[in-house]
Amino acid sequence: MGDEIKVVFILSCEASPTDSRSNVRNVKSIQIIGEDEFYKFPQNVQPINQHPELAANPTIRKALAQLDKRGKSRSVKLAIDGDLRKIYIDQNENVQFRDEFLDPIPITKEQEDVSNQLQPKSLSSLTKDMVCPKYDRKSNPTQWIEQFELEATRMKVPQARFAEMLRLFLEGSSLDWYEITFRLIGLGGAWSEWKINFLENFNTKGWSEIVYAYEFKYLCGSFLDYVLKKTRLLLDAEPALPTIARVNLVVVGLPSNVREKLDRSEISTQADLMSALGALEHLALKAPPLSEKQNKQTDNKKPNKKSEHKPCSICAKLGNPQRYHPESICWNNPKNPDHKLDLNKARDNKSYNNNNYNNNGKNIKVANNVELQEVMNQEINNQKNLN
Repeated sequence: MGDEIKVVFILSCEASPTDSRSNVRNVKSIQIIGEDEFYKFPQNVQPINQHPELAANPTIRKALAQLDKRGKSRSVKLAIDGDLRKIYIDQNENVQFRDEFLDPIPITKEQEDVSNQLQPKSLSSLTKDMVCPKYDRKSNPTQWIEQFELEATRMKVPQARFAEMLRLFLEGSSLDWYEITFRLIGLGGAWSEWKINFLENFNTKGWSEIVYAYEFKYLCGSFLDYVLKKTRLLLDAEPALPTIARVNLVVVGLPSNVREKLDRSEISTQADLMSALGALEHLALKAPPLSEKQNKQTDNKKPNKKSEHKPCSICAKLGNPQRYHPESICWNNPKNPDHKLDLNKARDNKSYNNNNYNNNGKNIKVANNVELQEVMNQEINNQKNLN
């Protein structure tokens, strides 16, 4: 039709201004396709019940049905004509609502400059100045996404580019989620929709994080380190936990003899608790020192030499491939002065037993009971000779 015009409506699901527990679907703004300005509807005419003619449109009705959660929004393209056009666009293509002109949403010069200057490389360089770690699924997702938003806002990144920048702060399986969400929502989707999808995917649904944080107890080391560690766990598990409740849970994890020395009436904040515990550091339990064996395993750990665990090649040729001992002391070795050592003497020889050989002052572990096997072989031969 000749008077048809294409526009974009922004629809959103928000808290009702009269009842915060209820949601209401609003028509937030309108834009004529091809123009830069968006025009905002006044607050009192944003509810969809103020737009019955628009709500009757099949496309709008389908979009409204998808706004089932608070924070969701939809950008809907629509060709309007006839009576519907007269409600929103006058004959001179001025944006209005029922004969009242709408005000354009102001864009500050600063926002316009940032929007024009920011390119993908600029976004990458901005991440170096943002105080926000990469999300690795170990952090609390609600706290992390809020920190990301605060830092992106501080760096004057337009909200329209939050989703684009988010990719630079993800790693591991979180990047797989981003790729899927990118295909479903796209970078043109509202940031609120990206945020809701992020929280729905990564918010902890089990109780393990809560149980670990609440039951975390002091074992040894500095009391102050324990307070910081448990406070961090509690904040990750339950950000909305009141301060006094958080302090109480930290105190519960302390040893009883330390708790008894804390005056509850003087402790209401984390700073109070840390100050009180600072005076009790002399009661802190020191971490037990590592044993000599543990020290060797951790500090002086050396790769095993495969040559020390090879089977004896001399015994292997004689049909006993599972004997592990140095060939130099093998009693089947012709070069060994104890070649074919008498078994009865071997059992009585303290320098040659079935557990360790002493070779130049070095104890060498023997994995097989060689003597027992020789005795068994000799007994089998004796029985064969009797038969």
